[in-house]
Amino acid sequence: MPARATRYADDLAYVHHTGFADLARGAARFVVELLEEERRRVVDLGCGSGIVLRALGDAGHDAVGVDLSPAMLALAARTAPRARLEQGSLYDVPLPRADCVLAIGEPLSYLEPGTRPRALAPLFRKVARALPSGGRFLFDVIVDGPGRSLTRRAWAAGEDWAVLVDTREDRARTLLTRDVTTFVRRGRGWRRQREVHHVRVLRTAELRRLLDDAGFSVAVRASYGAHALAVRRRAFLCTKR
Repeated sequence: MPARATRYADDLAYVHHTGFADLARGAARFVVELLEEERRRVVDLGCGSGIVLRALGDAGHDAVGVDLSPAMLALAARTAPRARLEQGSLYDVPLPRADCVLAIGEPLSYLEPGTRPRALAPLFRKVARALPSGGRFLFDVIVDGPGRSLTRRAWAAGEDWAVLVDTREDRARTLLTRDVTTFVRRGRGWRRQREVHHVRVLRTAELRRLLDDAGFSVAVRASYGAHALAVRRRAFLCTKR
């Protein structure tokens, strides 16, 4: 079944918004150019802190954001005050009629360990029902393939935050486990929080089949326009037939 337990609590949401917004900004530029100037309704699934929503609103589009994390939605309300926001799982929330649906930043990779990728099929059908013929569905995921293992340890820091990430890839189970520890300045001290995320590694061919069955034509890219994706990430640019 789709993941329900993963949350971006206050500190990780802040760190993500403050220090890791490049993908959202790059994807936002691509989406705004793709939609051109005519006003569109766009639903952003897993909208995070609202960076894409803000760009859509600034371009004159009607933006709707969905996210499971209350902390992310609180940031989104400040970042994109004109957007309509809804808390809930992207798998459960009813979708309004839309011209474009987005899922940027790997939200579709958050499946429970042991869940098969075909669990995405009902979501793909739901998105297809929300779109007209010619409507767009754009998302990115981590994919399996011959590239290097994603197992690594990394850290980053800003003026009032730091984050340590220990990522382990289990290729036999097509699963990434991210053990994330954040340190955020609070008053005179620092607060430490830890989250463990399980992220599914998906197969491009299987996703193509599921999307085709749902009524989409699919192009797979390693970038959103000029913004290159990280190692073994792919963007799926889908058009409703």
